[in-house]
Amino acid sequence: MSSERVPWSRLDSGEFEHTVAMLVCADHPLGQKFTPGPDGGIDVFVPDGDSQRKVFQVKNFPLKFAGAEFRQVRKSLRAVAETSRQEGWTITEWHLVIPRDSTPGYRARIEEEIKSLGIPTWSWMGLTQLDILAARHQELIDYYLKGGKDRFADQLAELTAIIRGDTTFASGTRLQPADVGERIRILQRAANNDPHYRYHFGTSDCPPHQVDEPWLVAVAAEQHGPMWLLSAYTLICRFGDGTVLSTV
Repeated sequence: MSSERVPWSRLDSGEFEHTVAMLVCADHPLGQKFTPGPDGGIDVFVPDGDSQRKVFQVKNFPLKFAGAEFRQVRKSLRAVAETSRQEGWTITEWHLVIPRDSTPGYRARIEEEIKSLGIPTWSWMGLTQLDILAARHQELIDYYLKGGKDRFADQLAELTAIIRGDTTFASGTRLQPADVGERIRILQRAANNDPHYRYHFGTSDCPPHQVDEPWLVAVAAEQHGPMWLLSAYTLICRFGDGTVLSTV
């Protein structure tokens, strides 16, 4: 997997905000993404104790951070602070995530705003922090920005077709789990390149039992003669907002 630096400044706002929200949620599996309103950007809320949340405010300001950008950040910050008061929860940390490193002047102005709102901790997550996040979650960068999503879909479709082809045996021949076991192992390795979900595959001589597992999305199976082939999936989110950030 390539480790070349992400060209953050060349991403459009949608690409940047969605990808960064994914990176934040990968670091904080309980995080949830919200699009707060017409001021643009994305908020990611991460539970931080009883009625408390960390807030990551994602803004795409690749070219400059000046008066207009500061006012937009201030507006969003005040809006989320007001939302927390109305809904009865506390902001324990606030993080501004943008593709620019901080400048002393605007950092000081944001610091003043943070203090006036009573938020105890904040940070400016700029290029350096984004590069660290990207290095930590290269599978997400590959999936969203380097064609990995299309490669994964093609590979999964091809391997699924191979497995289903292998289940077509001559009439009267009993299909055994060992006949498709290696194919299933290959498919599982390929499928688990998906950064949003974990896929489980297997065989059984009976229908699948009810499964109780956190963040379970779906279980599916196909019957082939005397054998049940769990060749569709037992599908489990890797993090809490996975079904929102990526549909199956």
